[in-house]
Amino acid sequence: MNTPKPYTRRDFLRSSLPLAAAFGTVPHFLSQTVLAAPNTDTLSSIPGMPDDRILIVLQLSGGNDGLNTLVPYEDARYFNLRPELSLRPRDLIRINDQIGLHPALQEAHRLFDDGDLAWIQNVGYPNPNRSHFRSMEIWETASGANQKIPHGWLGRYVDAQCGGDDPIPATAAITIGKELPQALRTPAGGAAGVVVDDPDAYAWKPAARSSTQDARQRGLFLDQTQNGLLNEGPAHHIEYLQRTAVDAALSSDLIAQAGQKYRSRIEYPNHRLGRDMQLIARFIGGGLKSRVFYLRHGGFDTHANQPGVHDRLLRQLAESLTAFRRDMTRQGHWDRILLMGFSEFGRRAAENNSQGTDHGAAGPMLLVGGQVKGGLHGNTPDLGKLVNGDVPHETDFRAVYGSILDQWLGLPHIPILGGKFDQLALFRK
Repeated sequence: MNTPKPYTRRDFLRSSLPLAAAFGTVPHFLSQTVLAAPNTDTLSSIPGMPDDRILIVLQLSGGNDGLNTLVPYEDARYFNLRPELSLRPRDLIRINDQIGLHPALQEAHRLFDDGDLAWIQNVGYPNPNRSHFRSMEIWETASGANQKIPHGWLGRYVDAQCGGDDPIPATAAITIGKELPQALRTPAGGAAGVVVDDPDAYAWKPAARSSTQDARQRGLFLDQTQNGLLNEGPAHHIEYLQRTAVDAALSSDLIAQAGQKYRSRIEYPNHRLGRDMQLIARFIGGGLKSRVFYLRHGGFDTHANQPGVHDRLLRQLAESLTAFRRDMTRQGHWDRILLMGFSEFGRRAAENNSQGTDHGAAGPMLLVGGQVKGGLHGNTPDLGKLVNGDVPHETDFRAVYGSILDQWLGLPHIPILGGKFDQLALFRK
């Protein structure tokens, strides 16, 4: 006797069930939430996801100016290219006899001195694209410049870790904010995890808006499924809908409970990035078994009036990383943490006429955590070998992803990234 194969999320997505029979149109909350990541989780282990390590992805949106983050102060060409925007050597935090750190990153440099922060210089990809949208799409999907991939590299990772079918627990990955990144879109067309802005008010609100209409649909849907009133369509469709409704409600409760369970005694800076990092600390301290967190720090598109804006954004970054390390160390989780920071591109080597810089190519990435091999990785940018006015890439960003997948997350990178990339020595032995 053959045991029937369980009806899965992918089966449902591919079957194109005519939900109009129930609602007239697909309810927004259902298409964005339940079908995206519908499975029950608890505060215990997530099947298929390793308990011991956490990846936090920090997107520096807009294009961070790498040359004014890690400053090649010994290169006279830097000052020639930037007569107004160049930073004075006496103000820099000197890393070595070639590179100085922007003074706003003073607090973060303590992590560097302790070996907990690594800067990877000249990271990018071949044939760089200067469009915000397209370049971010390339980074989030881990595609080539001439490829179009609809799903994200982290979505593929979570999907593979959880077996490629059900279950993908709703809390396997958490995006902090209001919008799901393409990086967490799965090959099946859904989302790996949910989006949370305020855990104290969280209730079935991933991936998009919340409205009065959605609220009515949520209530109607749950009432119908719990009472067996949604009876059109094949029985396995109905069973699946009933299960996903309950699962969504349970995951909502778990997120709220984890956010309330732990209240940090560490003082975080009172700005958006500080609050978002504190929220991740609350989830980890509250026992939520998420293994991937994603958040954004925006405003780096500094075409004009760059000095003040860049100083503020880097200072916020340094303050937030410092508070987060104190919190994770106090909780005993610091050795389990890896934070990876990236931007969709760097800035042009030459300043423009508006006290700013325009879209460029390669730039630095940062890694922070208790097991990071701290220090500088890669070579100092050679401003005598610019390509179309841009710093060319030396390290493919997918080599960084691949090293994290293989060495930190414990999953071979080739199936996830669609090719083989060099392994980098980014972690302590």
